[in-house]
Amino acid sequence: MTEKICSTNIWRRICSTLALIALGASVVVAIGLPAAGVFTGGTILANFAVALIVISVIIDVAVLAAYSASVRIQQIANVAWLTVAMVSLVISQYILKLDYSDSPRAADSLLGIVMYLLAFPAGNIAVGLLIVLDQFGPSHANSDWWDLVIYWTVFFATGYLQWFKLLPWLIEKWRAHRLQTLDDNQKVV
Repeated sequence: MTEKICSTNIWRRICSTLALIALGASVVVAIGLPAAGVFTGGTILANFAVALIVISVIIDVAVLAAYSASVRIQQIANVAWLTVAMVSLVISQYILKLDYSDSPRAADSLLGIVMYLLAFPAGNIAVGLLIVLDQFGPSHANSDWWDLVIYWTVFFATGYLQWFKLLPWLIEKWRAHRLQTLDDNQKVV
């Protein structure tokens, strides 16, 4: 029994460390890539957009690992996920307002990539929903702003349900089943 407790504590520490490393890496990328762009003559906005894409993958790892870590680390990872989702919408809206001919495409691309990665693997469901909405939903002629909000909302809802509702429910069911199995095994012996 003490071996089981010891291995559980080790696993919890590994997941806590992984979540904290991922959260720290996302902060370094958020600061480092835009700063590197300034020093190398690139634009800070382009480097920040790339940083958002990288961060979205790192945050997914942090959220996933945090479910086996402490509640505090889990809350920090959840807030980081929500923050990256919000920032992606704000930056995409800002890019949309720039006076370039390809601003709408750049804003769509950035928002789509970041939110797809944040909602992965359920982001595939969001893509399907967006295709259906595009084909059969109401048309918003020349309303790139409205399209971004719809895309963001579908991806956000899908990712939120996946990471903050479905995954915790599945983990709780798995833990309850595991405890029931352990209790059954102890009764047999």
